[in-house]
Amino acid sequence: MDPRHAFFSRVEETIQQLVERKDRNPQKPVKQHFVPTSYQARFRGDDGLFWAYLLRTNRIHKSDPGRVGYLENLYTLPGAHGNLDYKVEHFFGVVEDKSAPAIEKLLRGEDIKEEERFWICFFWGAAFCRSHDLIRSYRALAGDLKIRELRRKYSSLEETRRWLEAELIEIQDVSAEELFERVHSDDYDIVYETHSVLPALLRLMPRICQILWDSRITALRAPEGKSFVTGDNPVVLMSLDKPGPTGFGKPHTAKVMPLSCEVCLVADGLGEGIRRRPADRDMVRRINLKIASDAQEFILGRSRALISSLVEATGARTRAWTSSFKVS
Repeated sequence: MDPRHAFFSRVEETIQQLVERKDRNPQKPVKQHFVPTSYQARFRGDDGLFWAYLLRTNRIHKSDPGRVGYLENLYTLPGAHGNLDYKVEHFFGVVEDKSAPAIEKLLRGEDIKEEERFWICFFWGAAFCRSHDLIRSYRALAGDLKIRELRRKYSSLEETRRWLEAELIEIQDVSAEELFERVHSDDYDIVYETHSVLPALLRLMPRICQILWDSRITALRAPEGKSFVTGDNPVVLMSLDKPGPTGFGKPHTAKVMPLSCEVCLVADGLGEGIRRRPADRDMVRRINLKIASDAQEFILGRSRALISSLVEATGARTRAWTSSFKVS
């Protein structure tokens, strides 16, 4: 193994030990941030506050880190004997703790070791997978797939009669005609609880982190007088060349995450290390527009004028949430 990667064999054990240590803390987290407080703090102005536009209220106001980007028990799982399991929330806390020193070094312009780059990519991948928008989209996708499954199962009135006879113990007081009509109507949704999709997101995360770690990473620094913004979807995908489908596994797709008002990470292609480049004003604007366009709950940054400009330019005032996934 490359000596630079020797730490990798200890990652799983390290995380497990730190999660267990957090789990022994009697203070159980109820307000769980899908956009970490420490991350929000990097977008503050000189007064220690930032400007936030909330899509729900259609208002721009000053706020401080921790006041946006959370839900109660978002990552809490049902445990044994009626107890609640906080290990997912503790896991994300460990990722924040391990990545924070490396992120601060990067923001100061210092050299980054391979292990530190790994933890930065882990934080980056976690930010994508833990977003409330992705969780909601996974829930909607699971519901859509279940509806498709039911419609295939009860594909005709004859098939419905056959299944109804076979499942007589499970389905009572419903005729075959009523069941067939209900299943094929558009008058219902199937809603999955958040905890039912979290395991899928946790399985996705190592793959996302690996893609980022294997990528050519550039730290873009905003020019004087310009700043990056962020939102409830802090990781966005952008086409580098001509417009087209984007995705973590697709070529010519940049994985972009503003890390602070001054610095934005961009991953594309294959490479090692982290190179530093100045960003021109057009690139900062393009990234900010993409962040604002993908926001479903809030946009935040250090300037009211900047946030207001992005809200107007991206039509955020009239935006309605739609799932990131479609069943075709």
